Amino acid sequence: MKSLLLVLIVACMLFFSIPVSATTSSTGYKLTMLQSGVHSWAATLEPDIQAALQGLKLSDINSWQNIKIGNVTYTIDNFVLNTLTLGPFSTSTRKTDQDFEFNLHDAHGVATFNWHYKDVKFPYTSDSGHGTAQVKDCTVLVHIGVERTDAGTPHGVVTDCLVNINSMDVTLDGGKYSWLYQALIDACKDTVIRHVQDDLVKAANVQIQRVVNSRLAKWDPFFEIDSVAYFDEILDHETSGAYFGDNYMTFRMNGLTSPSKKPLPLAAPEMPDIVNNKALQLMFTNEAFQTWLNTHRSGHVFTQTISQTNVDPKLLMFLKADTYKGLVPWFDEAHSGKVFSVNLTVVNSIVTKVMPAAVSVETTVIVSIIVDETTPVTLSIDLTLAMYPGVTTGTQALTPSFKYYKDVVTDVKSEGPIETDHLVGPLKILYSKGVVPWLERWAAASAMPLPPVDGLQYSNATVTYNEAFAFVAIGCDFCNVIP
Repeated sequence: MKSLLLVLIVACMLFFSIPVSATTSSTGYKLTMLQSGVHSWAATLEPDIQAALQGLKLSDINSWQNIKIGNVTYTIDNFVLNTLTLGPFSTSTRKTDQDFEFNLHDAHGVATFNWHYKDVKFPYTSDSGHGTAQVKDCTVLVHIGVERTDAGTPHGVVTDCLVNINSMDVTLDGGKYSWLYQALIDACKDTVIRHVQDDLVKAANVQIQRVVNSRLAKWDPFFEIDSVAYFDEILDHETSGAYFGDNYMTFRMNGLTSPSKKPLPLAAPEMPDIVNNKALQLMFTNEAFQTWLNTHRSGHVFTQTISQTNVDPKLLMFLKADTYKGLVPWFDEAHSGKVFSVNLTVVNSIVTKVMPAAVSVETTVIVSIIVDETTPVTLSIDLTLAMYPGVTTGTQALTPSFKYYKDVVTDVKSEGPIETDHLVGPLKILYSKGVVPWLERWAAASAMPLPPVDGLQYSNATVTYNEAFAFVAIGCDFCNVIP
C-alpha cells in the first residue's frame, strides 16, 4: 500500500491532458542572489556584451584644428570598432537606487577609420589615408534596473552608462605629407577619444540592455510542466521586477495557477530576503508546493489504470485471477485464467505541509479491482508521503522525490459476491510496489522550472525547512558558468 498513492500522484500528474485555467494564486517563491550570485550571473553576460560591441560602426567626425601650417579641416569616416576586449569586471547591488552596477575595467580594443584633411588657406594642401586607434585602459560602468512589465515578466533597463577612455594611441597611414601626421594626430586625438566615448556610451546602453533582456525574456510568464499544467510565474512587485539590497537582488514571484475549483489557502507568509550566505537562495512556500501538485490534477480527480500492458512484469501475477485461486470464493469458477486491471483514483485535493525535514503530502486514493468491466471491490486509502524537493547538477528545475510515510485503509466495499477479506492483502502489495515506475516518470516530467538565472548551472544544492517554507541554498563555489 505504501506506494499506491504514489502511483496515483504519478498518474494524475502525467497522464491527463485537460487544459487548466488560472483561478487563484498566492505568493509562491522567491529567488535571492547575493553579491557572489549576481557576480556569477553577470559573468555569463560578458561574452554576449563583448560580441554585441564587436564591429560597432561609429559616426563620422567632421571638425577643424589650427596646426602648424594653419587652419585644417579634417574628416574621419568609415569609423569601425573592429575589436573590443573587455577586461575584469566587478558588480554590486545598490539599495538606494534599486539597481545593480556592472563595472568593466581595463577594456581595450582597436578601431580603424579613413581620414581626410584639407588646409583652408594657402598652400591648400590636402591628404587622405587610413588610420588605427588603439583604445587602452577603458572603463565601462553600467547601472541596470529591473522593471515589471504588464505581463508580469522582468525587463532590464540601463539607468546610467559611462565610458571613460584613459589612453589611446592613434596611427595614420598613407598620404603624401608624412611630416604633418603627428601634428594632425595631436590635433584630433582628444576629439577622437571624446567621440569614441560618446558613441560607446550610446551603443553600450542599447546593446547591454538588449543582452540583459535576451536572458530575462527566457523567464516566460508561463512555464509548461506537462500537457496539462502550467507554472504561472508573475512578478509580485508592483513597481519593479526586482528588489535590491546592499548585498543582494531578489525576485518575488506569485504562485502556481491551479485548476482546482476549491480556493487556494490564504496568501503565504512573507519570506525573508536572506536566510544564509549562500550565493543563490530559492524559497518555496507551502502554498506553492500544494498548488504545484494540484496543477497536475484534472478538476478534483485523477485516475490511472494498471493493466497487463503497463504493469511491472514482477507484479503481473497480482492481476491474474488464478493468483487468488482457493483464496477468494467465486473467482475459481467464474474467472479462472482471466486477467483483470486495477484503477487508482485520487479523489481529494492534495494537501501539503512543510515539516522539519520534508514536505508532507496527503491525499485519498481509491483502489478498484475491475473484473468483466464491473468493479467488485474498492479500497479507500488515506496516503501520506514525504516529498523532498531538490536540484540535481546541471539542471534548471526543482525536482521532487517521494518516500512512503504511512497509509490507512479507511473503507473496503464489494459490489458483487466477492469476499473482500482475502483481496485486501494482495491489492495492497500491488498498490505499494506498483507505484515506483509511475512515480519516477512523474518526478522527471513535473519538475518546477527555476527562476531566471539563465546561464548558470544549479548544482550541489541543499534543502532546509522552515515552518512555512522550504529553501534551496546553492554556494558560490557551485555557480558554474556555462560556456
